[in-house]
Amino acid sequence: MKTNQITFDGELRQAAENAVIDLVQVQHEVDRSMITLPIWLPTGSAASVYIWRQGSHLRVSDGRETYLQAEEAGGQRSFAKQAAKLAEAAGLKYELGEIFLDGVSFDNVAGAVSIVAEVMKKAFDATAEKMAERRASELNDRLYLRLVDLFSPRAVARDVPFSGASTHEWHFGNMVSIGRQYTLFEYVGPAHISVISASAKFHDVKELDNPPRRAAVVENREELGDLVGVLARAANVIELGFGDAQYKRLVA
Repeated sequence: MKTNQITFDGELRQAAENAVIDLVQVQHEVDRSMITLPIWLPTGSAASVYIWRQGSHLRVSDGRETYLQAEEAGGQRSFAKQAAKLAEAAGLKYELGEIFLDGVSFDNVAGAVSIVAEVMKKAFDATAEKMAERRASELNDRLYLRLVDLFSPRAVARDVPFSGASTHEWHFGNMVSIGRQYTLFEYVGPAHISVISASAKFHDVKELDNPPRRAAVVENREELGDLVGVLARAANVIELGFGDAQYKRLVA
């Protein structure tokens, strides 16, 4: 009687085990252990979760490190709001900048570590998004003041609704009107989602029979890398610090 033998690929198994060792790291100190996970925060650092003993149970926490990173970026207030809301929804606690869960049994460490890490990332991602929105608003204000200085208050409108070929109504940060010539100006941040969102608006407007002129305003073209080409297919890409002549050329 013949039996089918299963041959395991030892090299494949070793490669998988080595990947786990590289991706997940554990460090032990006198009174705590730290697990670093392949979960990346907007700062580029990996999420680290700490474990302390509490008698017969454990505390699983981010050790306030997420808050400290948000504070370094100037987003500590926004982070505190996001972390408190998300921690409560996940059954965790947020106090004094720390996301944590007390009373964790030794059998449930993996689940607690996963939940704390997930809340850390969600809170920081939401904070980064709020900060980007605030930065975009501030730069659109700066752009408005510059356009007013160049073309007069009567020629410049803010937060302008404008429908594209799809008939969808978009909103642009600023619009300059000189006679019958309109030029839409929109600040675009370096984040991928910001570029894609602005490109969608500009492309839709570009498809009109008689489209207005379009200017995507960025802080630094180099920060966008090859995404500059994505924007350039639908609008002129200029930097906020470009000279007056370049702005006037777009409107003339």
